[in-house]
Order: sequence, then structure tokens, then C-alpha cells
Amino acid sequence: MKILKHSLVIAALLFGCVQVQAQTDAKAKKSSDVAAIKQAIESKSFVFVPQYVRPDGGKETYLNPELNYELTFDDGVLDSYLPNNGEYGIYPNSLGAQFKTTNYESELKPKAKGYSLVFKMKKTAGTTRVAIEVTENGKNSTVRLTNLNYYIPAVTLTGCIMPLKSNAGGAE
Repeated sequence: MKILKHSLVIAALLFGCVQVQAQTDAKAKKSSDVAAIKQAIESKSFVFVPQYVRPDGGKETYLNPELNYELTFDDGVLDSYLPNNGEYGIYPNSLGAQFKTTNYESELKPKAKGYSLVFKMKKTAGTTRVAIEVTENGKNSTVRLTNLNYYIPAVTLTGCIMPLKSNAGGAE
């Protein structure tokens, strides 16, 4: 009986140690993710991959991942391939907000748990403002696209911000 009791105590201690190690590993990964997002935003080298779109006054719709929508910011270039203007990203021929520009003003503001980054386009037809709300781990971040033409509804996209992968060896 004593052996069984000791075995149960040892098993409980081992289980407790494994559980503490798993929690420590999860906290370390979270801190690593937060640091990577912070570095990506502050160095202005990141990609936003949307998962959902919601036009003003409309309902949120899941985006087809095969369409490869994204917003990339790297080396001062804002490159957008996003659905917009009520286009839900269901069909491959939907044009959406497609542009590549260096002609903008930007403002980065740190927040309690993330960042706010706003791009105001200069002399463009179509999308005139891109507002990005970044969560500290990059997940559930939002991008809001607006156009000065009030006939075109603004659209909010929800997705993930990720650091850009280096282009090692020229491969993409």
C-alpha cells in the first residue's frame, strides 16, 4: 500500500512538473510572438493576411484563402491586394483594393496592447485611407479601407499580421 501511495505522489509531482513546463513554454512562445510583431511593426516590414471582410452596413464574410489576399508593407512600399467596395472575395475576378504606392503619409501610434498605423494616400483614385489596428500578437488585427467617395462603403478586414519572411536566396 505504501508503494502505491508513493507511486501516486511521484506521478502527481511529475505531472505537475510537465504541466508547469508546458505553461512556461506557452508563455515564452507568446513573448516571442509579441516581440516579433513589435519588431515587424516598428521596422515597417510586415504582411497582413485577411480572413474575414465586413463592409459598413453588411455582414462579416469569410474570405477564400485560395485568393491570396494580403497587404504588405516593406521598405516604404505599401502593396495591397485586398477585397473592397462590398466585394466579398469569393470570386477570383473581383478587383478590390489593388494598389502599390510610396505616395502616402503614415502615422504609427503605440497602444496599450498593440499599435495603430494609418496610411493616408496622396493623389489616388480609389482607396484613400488604410487604418491598421494591430494586436500585440498580430492575431485578430484589423485593416479598415476607406474611400472619400461616399457612394463606396468602407470595409473592415480581420486577419493576422506577420513579420515578412526574409527573401533568402531570392526564393519567395
